[in-house]
Amino acid sequence: MYKARIRLFGATIETVFPKPIPVGRLDVDKLAEVLLGGLSPIGLTPDQVAFTKRNDLFDYELRFPLFRGNASFSLNSQRLRLDFMNAVGPADSTAIVDTALKCFQPFDLPFGTNHIINVWRQAEFESPSDFAPFFSPQGTQWQGPAITHAGAILHLRLPGWTEEVTVTIDKSVLIQAGVFVNTRTSVKIPESGDAKPHQFKTVTADTFGRVTEVFERAVTECNLELVWAS
Repeated sequence: MYKARIRLFGATIETVFPKPIPVGRLDVDKLAEVLLGGLSPIGLTPDQVAFTKRNDLFDYELRFPLFRGNASFSLNSQRLRLDFMNAVGPADSTAIVDTALKCFQPFDLPFGTNHIINVWRQAEFESPSDFAPFFSPQGTQWQGPAITHAGAILHLRLPGWTEEVTVTIDKSVLIQAGVFVNTRTSVKIPESGDAKPHQFKTVTADTFGRVTEVFERAVTECNLELVWAS
């Protein structure tokens, strides 16, 4: 199995509502106050929180940056989106999870909500000589003389995880002779009639822990182990 050290990573969490939520159902002032209270310790200030409303129904957005522009929060009638980038180590991974949980805390999300979780990494092979054999087209159906390297988009079903996991593997555009790995899956909240008693309607710390484990298993299935850079 090949091994690569993560040098840079990021994540996107996109929470898609089963149907659009009109602005009249939001207590925008209270929502902004709660979010500011939870996120001010990591640098969010009142002047960074912006709310735009273009009509009285569905055309609105609440947004703000985090971590000096390396993360962002965006809420509109159809989805809540969190973007994190330029993270570099396990401490940043913990900060991303903690921040995401604080962003979800004020919301009573409807049943049928779908959380799409995406994590990308830029990594360097532990042995630089592994780059060529890892991306070699030999053994694939793409072996034309013009093909120098072969990446992959793989769709996996893993035991113990209901949803499909998609893994994208390509040459890194940031690290010479490096690898780009993207993993994506979803966490679906059942419709109200299918929900179990006391079932959470949002993601929790346990959810993120399970997704992390699933992503690690998915990458391992692709003959690659990702480790933190020392």
